[in-house]
Amino acid sequence: MTSQGDQSPDNGNMSNGIVSSDRSRSGISHQVAKRALLICWALAVCHIWLASDGIDGPHMDDNDVDERMRYEGYYSPIVHREAVTHVEGHMNKLNVAVDDGIIHTIEGRRDNLTNDQHTVQGIAVIPEALQHITYKGCCVPAIYKEYAKPNDIKCFGTCYSERACNDPVYPYSSMEERQKFGNLKIIDGNERRTFRERCIYKPPYLMPNVTWWSQTTEVPDDTAQRESDSESTKNSSDQKSSSIYGNIPEPGCSLVTSGGGSGPWQNLFVFPSARLAFCGIPKVGITQWIQFSRFVAGAKDYPSLPHYKLDANFFRFDKLDPSVQQEIWQDEEAWTWAVFLREPAERLLSAYLDKVLKKSVQVKEALGLNSTNNGFTFRDFINRLAMEFNQTGCKKKTLDNTPDILSGMSGLNWCSDPHWRPQVLSCGLFARLDRFQFVGDINNSPDNTRELLQHVGLWESHGKHFINGGIDEEGSTRLHMCHLKSHPYNHTQHVGFQQKDEERKMTAANTAYGHSTNSQSMLAKYYSPELLKFVRHKLFEDDYKLYQLVSKQMKMMSGKELAMQLSRTT
Repeated sequence: MTSQGDQSPDNGNMSNGIVSSDRSRSGISHQVAKRALLICWALAVCHIWLASDGIDGPHMDDNDVDERMRYEGYYSPIVHREAVTHVEGHMNKLNVAVDDGIIHTIEGRRDNLTNDQHTVQGIAVIPEALQHITYKGCCVPAIYKEYAKPNDIKCFGTCYSERACNDPVYPYSSMEERQKFGNLKIIDGNERRTFRERCIYKPPYLMPNVTWWSQTTEVPDDTAQRESDSESTKNSSDQKSSSIYGNIPEPGCSLVTSGGGSGPWQNLFVFPSARLAFCGIPKVGITQWIQFSRFVAGAKDYPSLPHYKLDANFFRFDKLDPSVQQEIWQDEEAWTWAVFLREPAERLLSAYLDKVLKKSVQVKEALGLNSTNNGFTFRDFINRLAMEFNQTGCKKKTLDNTPDILSGMSGLNWCSDPHWRPQVLSCGLFARLDRFQFVGDINNSPDNTRELLQHVGLWESHGKHFINGGIDEEGSTRLHMCHLKSHPYNHTQHVGFQQKDEERKMTAANTAYGHSTNSQSMLAKYYSPELLKFVRHKLFEDDYKLYQLVSKQMKMMSGKELAMQLSRTT
C-alpha cells in the first residue's frame, strides 16, 4: 500500500496543480470581491456624504495650523465641504474641496446654473468671483467692446475674469437676461444737449415738496384730508406731469453729469436675477453695494474701486432702456425696492471730512477767503449750505466750460453735490417712500443686509460668501485700488456682505479706500449742541424725521408704514 503521500509524481503533480490553481483562483476571486465590495462601500459612503444636507459632520480642527491643504493654487486653512468651485465659459467645472484633501470634479452646462442656485448635485457652490484666478490681464468686457475703449484699462476694465473678456453674456447670468437688460441708453448730439438743458441749466424746479405718498396711493382718511388742505400739496400740483414718475424727475440726468443736477436715479442699482432695485446713497455705504453687484456678476476684481468699472454700468437704472425702467418702477409684485439711511448730521460730517476738507485751499481761493484763514471750516461749510440758492439752474454757462469748485455747495436742492444732497431726494423717496418694501439703518447693516438678501434669495448664493477687501499681485507692497484680486476662498474669512469681521474688528467701510472717516466718533468735536440741532431740524429736517423712525427698529421697515407715520405727523 502506498500512502497518500506516495502518489506518483505525475498524478501528484497534476492533483496538486489542480488544487493549487483552484486555490489561487479562489484567492484572487476573494480579493477581487473584497476590493469591489470595498469600492462599492466607499462610493456609497461618498454618495451619501455628498448628497446629505447635513454637511457639517466631523472635520479637521480649524485652529490646527498644521492641517493644511493645497487648494486651487493657494495654501490656505482647510476648506470644508461647502467649498466648491469653478465656472469656466459655458461649462461648469466644479472642483469640490473636501476635508480629506481629495478634489472631486463634477461637470455640467453653465446654462443650468443661475445666480440663485448655490448647490449642484447636493454640493454647495461658491460664487464665480471667488473661484481660482488663472487669467492675469484686464479687458473691456466683450459685451461692451462696441461702446468704449478706455485708455486706463485697469481702472475701467474687468481684471482676472477671462469670461468677461470672451463671453458676450457677462455680466448677466443668461442670454435672456442680457437681451432684456443689456440695451444701454446712449445719448449724444442734440439729445445730450436737451438733457443738459433739462437737468443742469433749466431744471423745472429746484426743490420738490416732500409728500411721501404716491398720488395714487390710498392714504388713511384723516391723513388725506390734512394733505389736501396743506399749502405744500396745492403747490405740488404745479410739479405734476404726465410721467409715470409723477413729480419725480425722469431718469437720465446722470448720463450728462455726476454732480449737481444728476437727478434722483443716479445711484439706483438693479440685481436682475434677484429682481432687486437698491437705492444707493453717497456716504451711506454705496461703494460696497456697487462692489456687491459686481461680485454677484462674477467679477474676480470685485474688491477694486468700482465707480469707474464699465461692467457696473449694466446695473445702473439710469442707463437702462426706458421700457425696462418703467417695468422696474411699476411692477411692485415682482421688484423689491430697498434703501439704507444714515443719521444726517453724521453723514454731513463724513462728506465734509472726505470730500471738502481735502480741497479746502481751492475752496478758500474760490470764495476769496483770506489766505491766512485756517482753512474752510465745518461751520463755514454749513453756512454755505444754509445760504439761499439764487440761481435758476445748477451751473452757469461759461464759454470755456471752466469747472466751478463751488458748484453744488450753496443751498440744498437738486443742484447740491450728491454727497450731501438730502437723502430723501434719492430714488423718489420724497414722493414715493411707499414704493420701498425695505428701508434700513446703516448702523444696523449686518442684520438689515442679511434680512434683505435672504428675502430676495441672494444671501445663501452670494451674501454669506462675500469678503471685504482684496489682494494685489504676489509680492507687491502697495495695493492698486483699480485692480485688486479677490481673496482665495477661505471660509473662516468670509464673514458675509456688510457683516463685521469680529476677528479683525473691521467693517466694510474700513476697506473702502479711505471712505471710513470715523465721523460718528467725531460728532462732539465738530458739532456744538446748537449746530447739531440746526443741521438736524433745519437743514436736513425731512432726512432726520425719516431716520428717527427707521433707527428705532432693528429690522428693516416698510416704506408704506413709514409714509403713513410721517404723513400723520405732518
